[in-house]
Order: sequence, then C-alpha cells, then structure tokens
Amino acid sequence: MLLDAKRQIATKSSNAAQYNDLMKDLTVQALIKIDDLKVEAHCRESDVKILEDVLETAVTEYKAIMKKECGVVRDVVVNVNKSNFLPPAPSGGDNLKSCCGGVVLTALDSRVVCSNTLDARLDLVFEETKPNIRQQLFEQ
Repeated sequence: MLLDAKRQIATKSSNAAQYNDLMKDLTVQALIKIDDLKVEAHCRESDVKILEDVLETAVTEYKAIMKKECGVVRDVVVNVNKSNFLPPAPSGGDNLKSCCGGVVLTALDSRVVCSNTLDARLDLVFEETKPNIRQQLFEQ
C-alpha cells in the first residue's frame, strides 16, 4: 500500500506549476518549523532550479507570517546546498533509495533538521493511520 501511494505521489512533480507552488509551501512550512536565522536547504538535484525560483517568495511569505502571527521580524538567510542532494525520483525499483520531492532544511551545522519531503509526509500519515488500517484488515 505504501509503495503504491509513493508511486502516485511521485507523479506530483511532473506538473510544473503545481510543483512550484508545492515547493514554496513546503519551504515556508519548514522555515516555520525550523525557526532559525541561517538555514541550508537540500532538495533533489532536478529540483535545484525550482527551489531557487521559489525561495525568495517563500522567505517573504515566512517573514509575513512571523510578523503577523508572532509580532517578530525574522531576517532569515536560506542557502541552497548544491553539492549534497536528496535521492532522485523513484525510477521503478522498489528497493532503491528515492525521494518523491520536497525540501529538507537544516540549521546549526546540520544539528537541527526539518524534513518536509513528500516521502516524510507520506510516512507520517502512514504511521498515524496504521491502527485504522490494522482494524480494517484484521477485523473479525
């Protein structure tokens, strides 16, 4: 079930306009969660251009949210890591390490990590729904 869901999620990065918006939103969410002033962003090698294109908008949106919700001005600097990439998109092999898309932000020399990838979100949902899945599968 998880592999089927991952295959379906992997197709989300094929629609450029939707994926750009998704990358921006994932970046804003990760910035809020990591809440640091110097952040490094990691993505798939194929997503570097997309992340760079949406980064300024994401930072601006993050600053506006922090100002409105918390009353603080955050002057965050986000650098895109162009040497250490997330694994590429799934290519058909079930046992291969892959990433369906998204962003991982790190701070404090990578001691603080916020993984906001589609894979991490799917894993979280899967873990949260395991009791319901078990009940449906093994209901007597």
